[in-house]
Amino acid sequence: MVAAIAVSTLGVGGCATQEQQPRTPQATQTLPPATVSASTLTIQQPTGKGSKTILTGSLTNTKDTPVVVVGGSAYFATQVRVMRADVSEGKRTSSAQPLTIDAQQTVRLRKNGTYLQIVKLTESLKPGSSVPFNVMTQDGSSVTVQADVAAVK
Repeated sequence: MVAAIAVSTLGVGGCATQEQQPRTPQATQTLPPATVSASTLTIQQPTGKGSKTILTGSLTNTKDTPVVVVGGSAYFATQVRVMRADVSEGKRTSSAQPLTIDAQQTVRLRKNGTYLQIVKLTESLKPGSSVPFNVMTQDGSSVTVQADVAAVK
């Protein structure tokens, strides 16, 4: 499974004179859609350099086969990992584990469930900004997605 994006090349139109040949339209190249897309991703309460935080929102598998998300990377953190939070006997525990997204399905990332943990911020993030990060899958593919930075409460 290889992550890919649609690429389009646009040409600029103009008037052809008798000396000029009409331009041939440039081709549009469409590659297979990405294996994972994201919507409404939010980095929750980033508190500054050296801290860790979580990323919530939704991830969608756009392919006809399951995809396994194993983590990620970001220019603003040392690591992005998939975590699962469980509550048992009133105690909350978290453990790192891959996230399987079935074909054509969406999973919700949330604090009390499966989420992406952003470990050790290497720089402060400005609330209200949008930052890119990579979601990595088990087959070694990665997809760049955007996340909004929430205000510190």
